[in-house]
Amino acid sequence: LSEMVVLDNQTALIVGGFDQNQRNLSSCEIYDPNTAQWSYTGSLNVARSYPMLVKLANGHVLSMCGGTVFGTGEATNVVEDYDPSTGQWTIVGHLLEPRFVPTATLLKDGRVLLVGGLVGGGTTASCEIYDPQTNTSVATGSMAVSRYVHQTVILNDGKVLVTGGIGSAYFSECELFDPATSTWSIVGSMQQSRAIGILNCFSDNSVLAAGGRNTTSSLANGSEEFDPN
Repeated sequence: LSEMVVLDNQTALIVGGFDQNQRNLSSCEIYDPNTAQWSYTGSLNVARSYPMLVKLANGHVLSMCGGTVFGTGEATNVVEDYDPSTGQWTIVGHLLEPRFVPTATLLKDGRVLLVGGLVGGGTTASCEIYDPQTNTSVATGSMAVSRYVHQTVILNDGKVLVTGGIGSAYFSECELFDPATSTWSIVGSMQQSRAIGILNCFSDNSVLAAGGRNTTSSLANGSEEFDPN
């Protein structure tokens, strides 16, 4: 699967994925809503599916993690930076772990929190923080639960909520990360397990969880709201 992000000029950048022959892609494209047209832009240095994209305050986009071999969970730790002014990708750093299907969340201070995922084919609870200013990554507090294809969202107070995912089972458990202390705490569980769902934080700091799956053969119907207070 590819990932998409809206650039500062209101065009959309789509990155990576895999083709009809299940080969990972390095190609990237730009969609211009003014012309309703797609055009190629600079390619990734490392072909990857399920890339984690993070748009920085300066308008650049980081491509992190993602699979380099389709269907195996083999991932990359290479971090690339996309410059919209040149349309080119540059390798800028490396993560501590080559992660597949983690989450990448931009913190209030401009650093990026990488949470869980598959590492070496197994689920991990480990997390790290990547600093785009120094292009270095450091380990931070680990979750209580190892998980992948979970969901994360940053709250208005700067803390990060992680929900659901898959590990030893499909999870409803939720945890909260505090960047000030680099620690996780367990918070109330969802009403049902959700993997590959969607989270959204509102202005009152409440979070809406919707969609996803709760088993390999069933969908997580409906939605539910988390009150951090």
